[in-house]
Amino acid sequence: MEVGLITDKLKEYTSKIDYGKISYDLEENNSSILEIEIYDVYGNNLTKGKDVDEIEKNAIEKIISSGQGYSIINNRGLPEREYILVEPYNKELESTDKIISIKYNYEALNGQLKRSKEMTFIISIISIFLSSVFIWIVLTKYLTNPIIEFSNDLQKKTFKEILDEFKEKDYSRNEFGKLITSFRNLSMDLNQTLISNVYLENVIESLGDIVVVCDLSLKITKVNNLAIKILGYEREALLGKKISDIFEFHDDYGDFEKYIEEKNFIKNYSISIRKFDGRYIPALSSVTLVKNELNESLNYIFNSKDMTESYRQAEELKNLNEKLIFEEKLLRDMAIKDGLTKIFNRTHGLKILDELIENKLDKISLAMIDIDFFKNINDDFGHLAGDMVLIELTGLIGNLIDNSWIFARYGGEEFIIVMPNVEIEEAASKMEEIRIKISQKYFRKVERQITVSIGVSQYKGGGSKKLLKESDRLLYKAKVAGKNRVVSD
Repeated sequence: MEVGLITDKLKEYTSKIDYGKISYDLEENNSSILEIEIYDVYGNNLTKGKDVDEIEKNAIEKIISSGQGYSIINNRGLPEREYILVEPYNKELESTDKIISIKYNYEALNGQLKRSKEMTFIISIISIFLSSVFIWIVLTKYLTNPIIEFSNDLQKKTFKEILDEFKEKDYSRNEFGKLITSFRNLSMDLNQTLISNVYLENVIESLGDIVVVCDLSLKITKVNNLAIKILGYEREALLGKKISDIFEFHDDYGDFEKYIEEKNFIKNYSISIRKFDGRYIPALSSVTLVKNELNESLNYIFNSKDMTESYRQAEELKNLNEKLIFEEKLLRDMAIKDGLTKIFNRTHGLKILDELIENKLDKISLAMIDIDFFKNINDDFGHLAGDMVLIELTGLIGNLIDNSWIFARYGGEEFIIVMPNVEIEEAASKMEEIRIKISQKYFRKVERQITVSIGVSQYKGGGSKKLLKESDRLLYKAKVAGKNRVVSD
């Protein structure tokens, strides 16, 4: 069994990712968002654990089938709830895409728009005042008739009605009309700029990542509150800095400015971000080149994900996986190997022998080895010394046999060697070589040389039990004949 990340322990570990806390933090830090919920592609609510209603279920199914986001529009033509399909940052930790559901707080947005309108109104009043003074001077000196016409209109209509009338009438024939049109366009531009700035502020603050806005010379012009919190800088200390002063780029895109100008977008750019205290945090950054309706470049937006915790979790998962693999190997070894000598145990050795016989191998030779007078060694030197002899002996035999042979402890001081595709003569000759090597070795733990008796037979049908019985018979024959010898068929 191969051990990887899909284990109960790892599932339990990765389940510690608190989507509920992520949702709560985003809702708390963004007044324009009323509710955020996160689903997986199977429709499970990962944030609050509540059941998914039919509307949410249908929306999720549409997103999965189309691979695109989905919005539910209210009776005012505005998004009631928006569903966004996103990829995970680390696919080793999160195995599926996520669906983020955002319910907007239009009361908060209305308040922001109301403040924008109030500011626009003040600017309009100032503009009207200044334009009125200027117009009075110009008309008094050069355009008497347009002044009289405008004065009569002003007595009957509001200034707003006059401006609206400009849309239908052509006043471009006189200087007064050109001037009023110019101020009207200026007012509209200022109003649009205020609304755009409010929208941009809401967007960068609603993102749960480090957001840095740069001008076309890559100098920082805006950062969100999360960037200030994570990096530890004062906002004023960052504004005006080059992005390269705090961002260290790892991936090589060559000429960065030329690349982003051509592509308009870079996703998951590997970087390190320098904090105020000099330490660096790992991050994945996506870079977008923002353009206006005339396709003119305006600025760069760097959206960066702090990967410190993700990398820490990945390292812990890697260490845990390695530990599980090691423990699984120990368990596997315990199941198939002898605890003392570390060669195959009797059960596994006989299992392999049965498999060889079932596969109808042409030739199978089997040797059964027994240590002579081993009981005397245990009696004279103790069982610990006897164990050392067994370990030393199996190490010697293991170095003398072929890697394809099966060496197993049969029981006590008895061992078997299964030799696939080996004739009886070759097997008996090899066992004689091993017997001589053993008899020549001096075992320091018991201060003596030891000998072994060996019985060798070849499979002739009838199953593994018959083959073992024949080798045991020949081993007994070697013992009776005086020990320290090999007897074969």
